[in-house]
Amino acid sequence: MGRQGDTRVDHAQLENRSLGLRTAADSALRSITRQPFLYDPWANDSTRSLGPAEWRAWWSSSWRKFLFHAAQGR
Repeated sequence: MGRQGDTRVDHAQLENRSLGLRTAADSALRSITRQPFLYDPWANDSTRSLGPAEWRAWWSSSWRKFLFHAAQGR
C-alpha cells in the first residue's frame, strides 16, 4: 500500500497504458480493500481516470481504518 496516506503506488497502475496491468491492479485493489470501485479497465482514457480518482478519495478518508483492520487480520 505504500506509505500511510500515499496512493501513488497503487492507483498508478489503474492508469497504466497496459490493459493487463490495469486489470491486475483493479482486481488486487478490490480483493485487498473489498471496495466496489466503479472502474472499468477496458474504458476509454477519459472515463477510466474516474477509477483512480475514486480510489484516491476513498484512501484519503479511510487509510487509517483500513490499516487498523488489516493489522487485526480482518
